Amino acid sequence: MESLRPGEARNSGLPYNFRYVFSQLIATFIYWPLARTAKVMEAIGIDVSSFPLSYYRGRSFYTMRTDALDRFGTRLEKRFSKEQIFKMMGEAGLERISFSEGAPFWCAIGYRKRVDVAVAFHTVNVFCGDSRCIAGCA
Repeated sequence: MESLRPGEARNSGLPYNFRYVFSQLIATFIYWPLARTAKVMEAIGIDVSSFPLSYYRGRSFYTMRTDALDRFGTRLEKRFSKEQIFKMMGEAGLERISFSEGAPFWCAIGYRKRVDVAVAFHTVNVFCGDSRCIAGCA
């Protein structure tokens, strides 16, 4: 089993309200400052591809908050490798599976297999006479 990052193990057992507040504090005092620093550094021409949380430099604070809640507020988080995800999607009947080339990684899309269904058509014969109509299927 993969080890948890600092804070995740202690935070996962807290009641939801505490986990929520904790995650919002992390977003406010860690995610946002690092992301904005990366944005400024990028604007002056510095490569920020390896800067912590640089992915969020063009994202909204809302995105940072929800991602922090996902990371630090989820009781159970199961991580999968790209190969495991590919296998699960294939076993679920998906085809043409592709993964994102950039961050966030392991985002994937797959399509349901097309199934050709023969549709049975019925000819409907309508007989009208006297003021009533009778429909019958042939």
